Amino acid sequence: MNNMSIERFSAGTHDEGHLLRSHVETRTPDQFFEHAEGELRGMHETVMNQVIPNLEQYAGKWHPLGFMVWHLGVNEGGESLRLHVWPRGERKKSPVGPHIHNHAWYLSSLVLAGEYTDTFFDVIDRGVVPEYERKEAGFLRKYQLGYLPNGTDALVTYGECVSVNPNEERQVPTGAIHNIVDGRYHVPTIGEEKTVATLVLDSVELGYKTTVLIDSPPAARQDPRIHISAQEAVAAKSL
Repeated sequence: MNNMSIERFSAGTHDEGHLLRSHVETRTPDQFFEHAEGELRGMHETVMNQVIPNLEQYAGKWHPLGFMVWHLGVNEGGESLRLHVWPRGERKKSPVGPHIHNHAWYLSSLVLAGEYTDTFFDVIDRGVVPEYERKEAGFLRKYQLGYLPNGTDALVTYGECVSVNPNEERQVPTGAIHNIVDGRYHVPTIGEEKTVATLVLDSVELGYKTTVLIDSPPAARQDPRIHISAQEAVAAKSL
């Protein structure tokens, strides 16, 4: 179990795996997290010794939140394996924020390097309010997340607004596992002075859309995901 192959995860994107509606998650969150820990710890050595030293050979993109994402494949059950890296220094991110979000799947990650930090939030629905009232009250707008074939994030809103209150801070050291149940709102809080890497396993999508919270007027948005250059990939190998 210490050196499992990632070949069981066929080439394909995270999004394609989650769009396979023939896959149905039958496990409880705790059952998935137990399964995911075995998978992630089993692939740790392979990723550290074979994938990361050759990152420039993999196609990766910048996430709108400012971290690098390499999709390592999707297994027969529709689970997605990804490598996330927050490099030290300037990061490419969306011009709008804060991108507090939930996930429409269970997520488990193994911290490969550095300390992963995260903030979780209580979210209170405030309904549809005029834009000037939203800005004055400090509300965020709810967007549903979809994916276009070219890798662009498509964000659609029906105008609903929310207020948010932080309710938990997490600090996850190297070698520890970080689990997030579906529907819980959070945002990573890793400063640009740090380097952090995580290996992530997602369950299949659970039948609804991820929600993203943005400080924005009520208009549809598209956030292109910028390709990671070979130079950026080489720099990211210095974990």
